[in-house]
Amino acid sequence: MDTESKPNPDVHVTARRHEDTDANAAWIFAIVACLAVLGVGIHFMIAGILGHFKHEPPPADPWTPKKTATLRPSSKSPFPRLQVSPPADLQAFRAREDAELNSYGWIDKTSGVVRVPIERAPDLLLQNPLPVRTGTNGD
Repeated sequence: MDTESKPNPDVHVTARRHEDTDANAAWIFAIVACLAVLGVGIHFMIAGILGHFKHEPPPADPWTPKKTATLRPSSKSPFPRLQVSPPADLQAFRAREDAELNSYGWIDKTSGVVRVPIERAPDLLLQNPLPVRTGTNGD
């Protein structure tokens, strides 16, 4: 018996080679050109939208804050004050919020703005609906 290994004719040996196709330069330049055109187009669309908003009249009911934030002077310790009991502070905060939600009170006495209980507010809105802002440009 012969111990030499003979090549098997059924096995195809292929030599290792590199990729012989190149990237298509025309496609790469076309994609880059399309992206550039789209970028410029988006730029002009956004400029047009912002120009449209710039020429619209401001709303008739501008927002004004309820109060300005003020620091309470602390005689015992300088700022920052540490929270000693978060659960107790949260409970006190919720109690204050519930008291405001379920009671009458003045928000601004000089302009006649009042606070009503939250259960009463829907009934008042059904009796006297809120005013509706009309469009100034013929809407």
